[in-house]
Amino acid sequence: KNFIVSFFMLVAVQSLASAQCPTIDGVTTVYAARTTHFIICQHPNSTATLGYLSDVGTLVEESFSFITVTRNFRLPPGTAVNPTDDTQREKIVVESRVTDDGYASTDASTPPIIRIDDNYEAAEGWRSTGTVALRASIVHEMFHASQQAYVDPLTVWKPVTMNWIWEGTSALIEDELPALDSVNTYLPAQDNY
Repeated sequence: KNFIVSFFMLVAVQSLASAQCPTIDGVTTVYAARTTHFIICQHPNSTATLGYLSDVGTLVEESFSFITVTRNFRLPPGTAVNPTDDTQREKIVVESRVTDDGYASTDASTPPIIRIDDNYEAAEGWRSTGTVALRASIVHEMFHASQQAYVDPLTVWKPVTMNWIWEGTSALIEDELPALDSVNTYLPAQDNY
């Protein structure tokens, strides 16, 4: 009897938590963890371990604090300093083979959704792999989310002529994060802009 009650309570909690995770390309993502400002969701195609998801949670909070407190940039739209419910928490989706290893939504998502790859051990085109590359992607995409508090990226920053400002400042913030200062993860991509 206790097993049945526990099972149904677990299903109810997972269903409630999953409801807070976004649908990506028609696929429902699943709740994995919650931090102070974020909900970490896992795409069904992801093979990320619990340790990797924990690293993601730690690094998104580190990046959020660096961008909004240390550097005093605006909060991403719809994100609260002290969230009172999950609608005020930004969503981080961990999945396999995200385009360019990371992506911040530029649609009307409030708060923005950040998509992060689940394997940085074989990161292509980076000067680093593993946690260093993961940290660089997270702070880069988090800065894109913060940029959206200043301007609508689809109407102002995304024209090809302005892409270097949009991407260049996000690449620069990677070098500003003290843990990445000497890594210079942005150098391989500098010729793209």
